[in-house]
Amino acid sequence: MKDAKLFASQGGPIILSQIENEYNTIQLAFKEPGTRYIQGAGTMAVGLKMAAPWFMCRQKDAPDPVYYGGTNYGRSGYSFVTTRYYDEAPIDEYGLLREPKWGHLRDLHHALRLCSKALLWGMPSVQMFGHGIEARIDEQPGTNVCAAFLSNNIPQTPMSVTFRGTKYFLSQHSISILPDCKTVVYNTKTIVAQHSSRSHENPNAENKNFQGQMFRERIPNFEDSPLKLNSPLELFSATKDTTDYLWYTTR
Repeated sequence: MKDAKLFASQGGPIILSQIENEYNTIQLAFKEPGTRYIQGAGTMAVGLKMAAPWFMCRQKDAPDPVYYGGTNYGRSGYSFVTTRYYDEAPIDEYGLLREPKWGHLRDLHHALRLCSKALLWGMPSVQMFGHGIEARIDEQPGTNVCAAFLSNNIPQTPMSVTFRGTKYFLSQHSISILPDCKTVVYNTKTIVAQHSSRSHENPNAENKNFQGQMFRERIPNFEDSPLKLNSPLELFSATKDTTDYLWYTTR
């Protein structure tokens, strides 16, 4: 893919690369060697020097990569695989927005973009306010470029904190983003996105020329069966892929 210049940095359509990983489900059984193994997998992938950022599938301490799971349309599924895939993504398998996850993630991206100058060119620092409460700050000294992330890492208890002369309320287990180190524009626990909306579009262009057909088929009996065997045939081989179904009857 890199040789074919398919990555976004090369002018292509691929913006992310995923490390396919199902190891997290058994990693704890191996303790420290399990952690080293998955770190080695990540190091190997990064060492390929692909022209797009890497994400890792199904790893609790790595970013969740699934933004749009897609689906397996038609007969492309197989044993134990349904035609739908990962219905928890911000975009569902049909390309429709799944709220509120889509809207909440969109708002996060907007907040991070407001922090971009501070994150890219600022000096990082950490200010602790006690157990589980901290501020991570990126700023350029002598300028007004500053962004702060106020974190409450306590799972059950909301807290209040005074940061640079202003008091802020932090929900339990949440992060507040302040793109100017003053104003909260986003909190991970506060969802303001649409909760019940489901978007849809009518494919008028496709429906315009669509003509449905109906067939009436007689249910066959054993005497009329063209093949009589002691065990069922595998459908794909028996039909030579000319149909999606096959009648089986027994006696």
